[in-house]
This record gives sequence, structure tokens and C-alpha cells, in this order.
Amino acid sequence: MLRDFAKRVGITLKASEFNLGEELFESKNEFKYELLPFSQNQIVAFNAVVNEFKLPSDVHRPYFEQGESFFKTGNLIQATERFRQIIFFCNEIYGPVNRYSAIAHKKLASLAIYEGDYMNSILLMKKAISIFEKLFEYDTPVVSSCYLELSGYYHAIGEHFKAFEAIYKSLEIINFIVPKNVFFF
Repeated sequence: MLRDFAKRVGITLKASEFNLGEELFESKNEFKYELLPFSQNQIVAFNAVVNEFKLPSDVHRPYFEQGESFFKTGNLIQATERFRQIIFFCNEIYGPVNRYSAIAHKKLASLAIYEGDYMNSILLMKKAISIFEKLFEYDTPVVSSCYLELSGYYHAIGEHFKAFEAIYKSLEIINFIVPKNVFFF
């Protein structure tokens, strides 16, 4: 709970034992500041909290749908052009950190794999990962799937250690967000 609060407000705390007991709420009339879970001297840094703003613009949607249809029909050059236009429009309208731009970077990485441009696909996927981490936090299934896809790209160029690192990051995220007593069949 304290971790989620710190991420939401944009602070980094020193690692220590935090007291989140009921002593804070013993008396409703008297608030005890010395019993708070952390003090000002335990704050290490302040981080910028990036929110995704949804402006009333549907400029990107037709390009995204066209890019998807071109990708499905096998017209990779037109699909690449549409996804690049999405990134341009999203940067102009929403700024560089938005969901459609991250999805377009991920799609461009997939298209680069089909074209045999492995290094560009890795760069595009890293860009998509950084945008997704800024938008949706580090520990989401979207970021985990991006790391898993990145591991495949590293494996394709023979960078097996980096592929293993990416798989490990994906597994680390999944282990963090899925409770230990949940089993998938």
C-alpha cells in the first residue's frame, strides 16, 4: 500500500521497516505525527508523475485502423508508413508519452522484424517499453509482454544473454503482479 502511494505521488523512500500499524488511529482527536510511516528525512527523491491526457482528437484512429488492415493484408510498406504517421500525429497532439505512440512503436518493431531489420526492431521495442513504463508503471502485463517480445528479438540476433535478461524482467514483473497462490492452467 505504501509502495503504491509513493508511486502515485512521485516519491522515492529509503528502504526500512515502515510502521503501518493502528497506533496512528488510536485517538480521533489527537493526530500523532511521530507515528507516521515515514518522515521527511526518509524521502530520497521526487519523481515526475506522468499522466496520459486524452484530448478530444480522433486524428490518429483512422491511421491506426488503416495501419492494422495493411499489416493484416501483408502490405508492410503502407503499414509502416501509417504507424509512422501515428507517431508523428501523437507527438503533435498528445506529446511523446501516450498510449497510441507506444503501440505504434511496438507495431513498427514487429514490422522491422518482418523486414529483417533486427537492430531497428530492438530500438523501437525499447522505446515502446519506456513509454509504457512511464504511462502504466513498471509492473503491468503490457510491459511484461513487451519485454518478452524484446527477448525474441535479442534471440534472433544471437544475443542470448540479453534475451535471457529480457525474459527474466518479464518473469519478474509477472511474479510481482500475480499473487503466489494463483495458478493458471
